[in-house]
Amino acid sequence: GANWDLHKKWSVYGFYRMDLEDNLQSFRRSNIQIGANWQTLKWLELGLDYRYVTSYSKDFHRYRIRINLGKKLNDRWSLSLRNMIQHDILFFNIEYLQSYSPEWMLRNRLNAKYRYNTKWSANAYAELFSKLERSKNDIERMRLGVGIHYLYKRRHGFELGYFIQPYLDGSVKKATQVFGIDYTFEIVKKKKKKKKSTQSS
Repeated sequence: GANWDLHKKWSVYGFYRMDLEDNLQSFRRSNIQIGANWQTLKWLELGLDYRYVTSYSKDFHRYRIRINLGKKLNDRWSLSLRNMIQHDILFFNIEYLQSYSPEWMLRNRLNAKYRYNTKWSANAYAELFSKLERSKNDIERMRLGVGIHYLYKRRHGFELGYFIQPYLDGSVKKATQVFGIDYTFEIVKKKKKKKKSTQSS
């Protein structure tokens, strides 16, 4: 992936992800995602995402809107609560859209981050997935995860992550376990060199 801070309050990003299964022996699916973040206040961030997902069985488009509330406890610890609503669309043709009834998914994630120094950090989170319907709001599944992040030379971010995702809706689906390896390139603006002032003697 790549992340670009356009302004003190605005940033954009994009990434490609590939999922493998059966002990890394078979392709599950891949997706491309782009998004934007707006730091409206020191403790409040808004975001929009678009993701295109493709696999051997089907393709779909996913749209998400996010609100992130953050609180820095001290120099090392911080907490954040992310509230996100997403929905998927299979096609954009007129016939499909006329009968399309979107299923909205609400995702609430509580995240704790520990910053060891300027390069190393770790986080742990719990996230609930709830289907939004008119008559009820059912929790479908939960995601519990941890991650370790390393930033190399301000530009290269590496992360190892793991999460387990049990289902809570009474279905017989087995819990999903995912191991992830991420790389993100940080697009950093070059600092302007200050002109040396000349003093007349």
